[in-house]
Amino acid sequence: MLLFIIWPFTRLVHALSAPVGYMFRAPIIYRTRDGRATAGSRKARPGWERVKY
Repeated sequence: MLLFIIWPFTRLVHALSAPVGYMFRAPIIYRTRDGRATAGSRKARPGWERVKY
């Protein structure tokens, strides 16, 4: 009985929740690296320059 009294105040309440928003979210698109460009051949974007010690 005590478990049902404190149930809404615990994280156990998520055991019965359904991820409905997951079914309607936008797909995640992963980009692959271009085969011609290597990691060192691209121009660095602003703010991502290498730090010189």
